Amino acid sequence: MRKDGTNYTLIPDGADAQNCSMDHKGNVVAMVFGAGAFDVYYYPADGSARKAIHPSSNPSNNPNISFDGSMIVFNSQVAGNRDVYRMNVDGSNVVRLTSDPDWDVQPVLSMDKSRVAFTSFRNGFNNGDIYTVHSDGSTETRLTSTTEDDEYPAFSPDGTKIAFTRYAPGNDAGDIYIMNADGTNVVKVTDTVDGEYAASFSVDGTRLFYAVDNKGGSLQGIVSCNLDGSDQKIVDATASAWKTCGWVY
Repeated sequence: MRKDGTNYTLIPDGADAQNCSMDHKGNVVAMVFGAGAFDVYYYPADGSARKAIHPSSNPSNNPNISFDGSMIVFNSQVAGNRDVYRMNVDGSNVVRLTSDPDWDVQPVLSMDKSRVAFTSFRNGFNNGDIYTVHSDGSTETRLTSTTEDDEYPAFSPDGTKIAFTRYAPGNDAGDIYIMNADGTNVVKVTDTVDGEYAASFSVDGTRLFYAVDNKGGSLQGIVSCNLDGSDQKIVDATASAWKTCGWVY
């Protein structure tokens, strides 16, 4: 759909697609569950048949396509552990970017494809932290280190900021935060009784779009706001609109 909530369109043959992201031409990648595993599929913008670009007997999830549509990052258990990988959009040139024994998941590319942000559970589940790594696998950097659970990173278009979701201990209602891409200057953006999570930036960098899951309030769907949390607007209030992924055009 458009960023104002109009033109809501089902992806052809996409009824079983989850965790989608879209490049600037409208091509979509998604996780599809089938044959006992999660596979990565590519949905061309022209509506032609979807393509399995990373079929595997091991789960592959959270695909994120680059703005220009040439690269995809995803997490997979190809090597027996959930790590971050990158590949070309046709499924070729698969490169492993992380190799920690604990889970590295939810990878996203910067607009220029130079860096990947991801969530790692190296301190245990329900205590995720945000990391970055260069797209060649070098210079892995930990950005957050708290007793809270930090997940769902997303780069700003210029690569200077990262939005993420923070869950307080024992609380499954998250809030949206923004920090500098080096982990400094962490700022809380949302603070409600509902759970806000999985924020994405608009491509012009002026607004955030995030999912709201009713944890005590009345709303479940997609909401947008300015980067300081002001001017909140409901984009889609349907119960099925539960997560944003990738750039918002």
